[in-house]
Amino acid sequence: MAVSIEQAIFALRNLLEENGFRYNFDENRNAISLNFSLDKSKLASVRILIRVVPSQTDPDNCFRITSFGVIGIKADEDSIAEMSEFLHRVNYGMIFGCFELDYDDGEIRFRISLNCNDGLPGPSVLEDLWDLPAMMAERYGNGIIAVSMGMLSAEEAIKRIEGE
Repeated sequence: MAVSIEQAIFALRNLLEENGFRYNFDENRNAISLNFSLDKSKLASVRILIRVVPSQTDPDNCFRITSFGVIGIKADEDSIAEMSEFLHRVNYGMIFGCFELDYDDGEIRFRISLNCNDGLPGPSVLEDLWDLPAMMAERYGNGIIAVSMGMLSAEEAIKRIEGE
């Protein structure tokens, strides 16, 4: 492994600090967490959790960095089927990252992963770990709220977001 997990965490923390972000670091889980305020959504913020872990396929030589943008709204029993449809419609055709829905507790999050077999990506790629989940939460946040509250169907929410 050209870059160790510790070096990757160091680089991520430095990049966050250079950009003026406040964050928490959990050394036991190799996890960084921070909150992003959102301006263009009724969602106030999204919590970003970044984990650096050994690769499942080659844990001695590779690692991956996974970022989750945890949405502050959960799908309840009444909205989980419609929320699932909404998130599937959002995900269709999405090239980088995807929304996930936990059917057990209703948690909604946006996930992206970087495979770091050949070393650590550059700063602009690493910044995607917090920028993309925040942008997706902002873009689709109002739809998530509307669907979870039963105000719009999945299809209606997508049409509204896409401006059709």
